[in-house]
Amino acid sequence: PAQLDHLFEPFNRLGAEREGIDGTGIGLAIVRAAVQYMQGTVQVTSRPDEGTCFEVRLPRATETVPGQVVRPGAKPPLSAGSLEAPTGRSHDVLYIEDNSVNMLIVAALVGRRPDLVFHEAGDGARGIAAAQRLRPALVLVDMQLPDMDGIEVLRQLRAHPATADLRCVALSANAMPLDIHRALDAGFDAYWTKPLDFDAFASELAAQFGPAPILPSVT
Repeated sequence: PAQLDHLFEPFNRLGAEREGIDGTGIGLAIVRAAVQYMQGTVQVTSRPDEGTCFEVRLPRATETVPGQVVRPGAKPPLSAGSLEAPTGRSHDVLYIEDNSVNMLIVAALVGRRPDLVFHEAGDGARGIAAAQRLRPALVLVDMQLPDMDGIEVLRQLRAHPATADLRCVALSANAMPLDIHRALDAGFDAYWTKPLDFDAFASELAAQFGPAPILPSVT
């Protein structure tokens, strides 16, 4: 029972990492984020030596459209590479990251807000080009990219007139004070550590963009 309180925490494997079982401890965190993205809930019951049951509840659609499996007005299916902007979204968020799991998590977290549009780039060069094209309200930059580090990405963004004033936040698993001070001294507006605290991430978005809008119910 004590472990159930921590079951959906990202990267928490509840001791399985000591038993030689492969995994990262991120699967259930992604499941919950995906279900919540679709306005659903996921619950679990478990008894030692008997088994475990996961129960997912999703809102039932009241209308159907031929050839579609989502109700009119619903947000698009969760996909880190294909989140499209529904009508009414007004702020672009760009995440420069080469790790697909991290990308999926942030896509799901940003996708909870109907006022934000999520964009992704898999390396520094593509991220800089996307930032120049989009001029997003927020740029999240992984500090260890395959072609350059986050400091260089920031330097190039600050050097270009179209991106010089963008709000840029560093994301990194390095939580040492030296790494944090180095990033902030380079000009990042903030430094968020991984693994992400989902509630803290939502609070940061609220501080940047205000409270998340409430979607009208579909009847």
